[in-house]
Amino acid sequence: VAALPWVETASVRKVYPDTIEVIITERTAFAIWQHGSQVSVIEASGNVIAPFISGRHATLPLVIGQGARELAAGFIGRVKQRPELAARVKAYIRVAERRWDLRLENGVTVKLPETGEDAAIAALLEMDANGGLLSRDIAAVDMRFSDRVVVQLSPQAAERRAAELDNKPKTVSVKKGKRT
Repeated sequence: VAALPWVETASVRKVYPDTIEVIITERTAFAIWQHGSQVSVIEASGNVIAPFISGRHATLPLVIGQGARELAAGFIGRVKQRPELAARVKAYIRVAERRWDLRLENGVTVKLPETGEDAAIAALLEMDANGGLLSRDIAAVDMRFSDRVVVQLSPQAAERRAAELDNKPKTVSVKKGKRT
């Protein structure tokens, strides 16, 4: 019994005259970790418990990538301090073992910097509160640069924007009496 993947500890004792008592402590599932094509259930420490089979653990956070299982508990804990964002996160993606991306339930990817994730998340939430950034028709928000935020439009929004620019009347500029 102690060798089963879900068992943290197991003890057996004989209670006289005719009873055997088995006490089992089950491992606590923290998240689902996807690495390549494999999906496993992990503990908060990052230890793999067992392969993931859909069912009772389907509501656990999804962490993806090399290095994600070891760092997931600390990072997810920091994101959970911002419940307005944590409720929208579908997956926590570790990129090149250096930084995190957040995949939101609406398909938007938030690319966080290698350092200063908390400040980037605070800025993101401020932009969302002031202008509804995360509710717009966008594909990604790139927070990796300290001096700017890059917003990538969804393909449909990019097509609409291009059509609007094509239909916009061209202006004529006049310089020093010459028409250009």
